[in-house]
Amino acid sequence: MELVMTESMIQVEIDPVAALAYVELGHGDVARTVQFTDEVTIDLDPYGMVLGVEFLTLTADLDPDLRARLESQYHVPSQVLDVLPAALAAVANWNRQAASRRVAREQSRRPSYGVLRPTAVLTESSS
Repeated sequence: MELVMTESMIQVEIDPVAALAYVELGHGDVARTVQFTDEVTIDLDPYGMVLGVEFLTLTADLDPDLRARLESQYHVPSQVLDVLPAALAAVANWNRQAASRRVAREQSRRPSYGVLRPTAVLTESSS
């Protein structure tokens, strides 16, 4: 029996503490890591094939020029590159949700302040 993969297997891992995201494109031993941009590093196997892409910020973007470099310089298959925007969108969405949760948590810890004004009670005096 032959097993044929028709879709690229991509796994996205997010580290909220370190604010990193790792997109795993393949399995194997990492032979070296290349600084692709200030926000992106790539892990390569001994043959120079990309095993994973690490985003050093959760807001990193993969513009068309970087995508073209990944395809031409590191031979990332176009079907994998087609899926990367969805992975990055998932990271960005997660980042927005995490920020919203942080804001909600902080707001719930803040004491509510208000102003209490005593009501004046007027009484008639008989003089």
